[in-house]
Amino acid sequence: MPQQQTRPSLERLKKQAKAIKKATGCSHCQALEELAKVHGFRTWAALTAKHKEQHRVA
Repeated sequence: MPQQQTRPSLERLKKQAKAIKKATGCSHCQALEELAKVHGFRTWAALTAKHKEQHRVA
């Protein structure tokens, strides 16, 4: 059975970015961009756009 990757909420990702920022000294924006790449997106904007697309209310 293939393992499905879970998609964390944007709030959880933002909290992770804060932790990365604190641990590495990078900017919050840099941390968000890195998290987006980890989750298979080119940019944070692309990740949030896809998240909004998937969570639209019909």
